[in-house]
Amino acid sequence: MVQPRENLDSVRHPRAATGLRRAADDLPSWIAGQDLTEADLPYIHLLLETSFDDWIEQSEGFPWLSGWPIVLLHPDYTEVAVSGAAANEGLPVSWRRESTGPTAAGMALESCRPALMRAEEHEHPALRSRDTLAVPIFSRSTGFVFAAIVCSAPAGAAGAGGAQAAAGCGPSFQELPVPALRASVRRRPAACGNPSEPRGPAQGPAVGDHAANERPHRRGKRTGRSVQQP
Repeated sequence: MVQPRENLDSVRHPRAATGLRRAADDLPSWIAGQDLTEADLPYIHLLLETSFDDWIEQSEGFPWLSGWPIVLLHPDYTEVAVSGAAANEGLPVSWRRESTGPTAAGMALESCRPALMRAEEHEHPALRSRDTLAVPIFSRSTGFVFAAIVCSAPAGAAGAGGAQAAAGCGPSFQELPVPALRASVRRRPAACGNPSEPRGPAQGPAVGDHAANERPHRRGKRTGRSVQQP
């Protein structure tokens, strides 16, 4: 059976915004079972950016959407998207450790767990008055980290509520209408760190069971703590 041209175009050209914004139920059944692999990582920046826009649109009322800057990072620490009323304020130019020092973003990507870092624990001047929260996003079948969502909040504003919001980001991002980017936080990989290094099969408890570079457009010693859930 021949698919309508619109459907074929959206499959052949996954970068097209119209294709990425379609509901998952409208896509062919075979694509709903597709997942990212580590070989895809160098090529998913645009997919992540467009999917982040979709997530922001669909997440009205989500605890983090309170005017604070929200950043989507690739595992290579590239900032692929940013949102928030103060998107150009309170953020470092680069999220790489050698430029920014320790941040919740680095902790989340390396530990594979949601993380919170208080303002006084930061070394970068742009973050000395900000708390940072971050949560890694996992591929749903292989369990490797393909992104991290980071929030920069005024000092002292994160608290327990921010930690709970961080832990909820993974499942929220999972609901994106792009099947290949739907993540699962039910399993986490045995090891994190360099995205180019091979990792073993996904294992371990759910991330939800634990508590909670450079900009293309403007695009550490470790301190802080992992976010612990009650």
